[in-house]
Amino acid sequence: MKLKQLFLSLLLIHLMNSCESDSEEQTESLPIPETITITVEDFEIVIDEKPDQDQILGTIEASTNQGTLEFSIRSQEPDEALRINNITGELTVANASLFIFNENPVITAIIEVRNEEIIETSNVNINLERVEVTPPVIFNGPKMIFQKTNFSDFMLEENQDRITDNVWITRGNDRGLLNIRQEERFENNFSPEDTEWAIGTTADIESLEFMNWQDAVNSVPPNAINVDYVLHLISENIFIDIKLLSWENGRGSGGGGFSYERSTE
Repeated sequence: MKLKQLFLSLLLIHLMNSCESDSEEQTESLPIPETITITVEDFEIVIDEKPDQDQILGTIEASTNQGTLEFSIRSQEPDEALRINNITGELTVANASLFIFNENPVITAIIEVRNEEIIETSNVNINLERVEVTPPVIFNGPKMIFQKTNFSDFMLEENQDRITDNVWITRGNDRGLLNIRQEERFENNFSPEDTEWAIGTTADIESLEFMNWQDAVNSVPPNAINVDYVLHLISENIFIDIKLLSWENGRGSGGGGFSYERSTE
C-alpha cells in the first residue's frame, strides 16, 4: 500500500512539473505586440492666387511601421477650401473661388493621419501670392488693312502683321493663321499662339465667348469673311476689332493669301 501511495505521489509531482514547464514554454513563445508608430510631416507651399479647380497642391508625407494610414481633414480655414485623398494623402483645391489673396492670403488646415487607434496630425499652410493682372486695353483707333499675297514669304516682315512685340500674325502657303513671333507653324486648335477669338465687337466685350481661332471660324475661314470678330492678345490683355476680308485656298494654286481689317491703338 505504501509503495502504491509513493508511486502516486511521484506521478502527481511529475505531472505538475510537466504542466508548469509547458506553461512556461507557451508563455515564452507568445510574440510581444509591436507598438504602432506614425511619422508625419507638416505641409507648407507658396502658390499663385486663383488656382484651377481640383488643382493638385501636393501630398502629406507620412509613414507607419505597420498597417496602412488613413488621411482626413480635421479642420480648415476657410472651410471647404481643400480636399484630401483619404488613402494617398494628396491635397487638391476643393473651391478655387476661396484662393483669393485679398480675402484669404493663407489657407490653413489640420490633417489627421490615423492607423487604427493611433493618430498624428500635420499642419498645412498654403501661402497665396498676389497675381498682378494687366488692365484690359481696347484698340479703338482708325481701321487698317493687312494683306499677305499668295506665295509670299511669311518669314519676311512685310508679310507679317506685327501688332505688338509678342504677336505677329501671318500665314504660310496653306493652313491657318499663326503667330510667327512665338511659333514656327500652324497648329490645329491652338494657333495663333497667345491669342483667342470671339464673334462680335469690342462694344459687347463683357458678353463675348472666346476660343481658339480654328473654332472661332468653325474650321472654314472663307465662311468667316465679313464677320465681325474680336482678337484678344492674351499676355498683353489687348482687345482688337477684326474682320476677315479675303481668304485664298491653301491647296493647289491657292497660295495662302489672306487679308483683314482691324482696329489700331
